[in-house]
Amino acid sequence: CAGVMAGSKKIQRQLEGLRERVGYWEEKAELAVSKGRDDLAREALVEKRKFTRQTDSLENELAEHEDLIRQYQDDIRQLEEN
Repeated sequence: CAGVMAGSKKIQRQLEGLRERVGYWEEKAELAVSKGRDDLAREALVEKRKFTRQTDSLENELAEHEDLIRQYQDDIRQLEEN
């Protein structure tokens, strides 16, 4: 259980970093559009999409970890009751 909890914390830190990258590329895309550089905006949106996909994947992994933690905690509770 402790190992899964540590893994969850690691995933949460990674998610924070990825979300920052998504925001960074979104800002770059907006800046490029404001400067009339649609080519750069498209490239920035491609990067944003890449980080968004990675974020989605990690969010799914985090949800799985949280489910495992709940299961382990239930198992521990049942063992303590017996």
